[in-house]
Amino acid sequence: MRGIPTTKELMRKKLLRLQEKHGVSNYRIYTDLQLNPGNVNVWLKHGKSEKVSLNNARMMLRYVEQHH
Repeated sequence: MRGIPTTKELMRKKLLRLQEKHGVSNYRIYTDLQLNPGNVNVWLKHGKSEKVSLNNARMMLRYVEQHH
């Protein structure tokens, strides 16, 4: 058991749901927001939360919520 999920883990799960619902690719997110592609992909695909800041996680979530 891993315990209580972190804020970034919860944000990642919500972001993944919204990406699927709205058809927004990882490429679109990191390109439009000018983020590091490797770090975004590792976080979204593998959950490596140390690869993105809480600020960038918020920015990605807002982008998908508002843009689509």
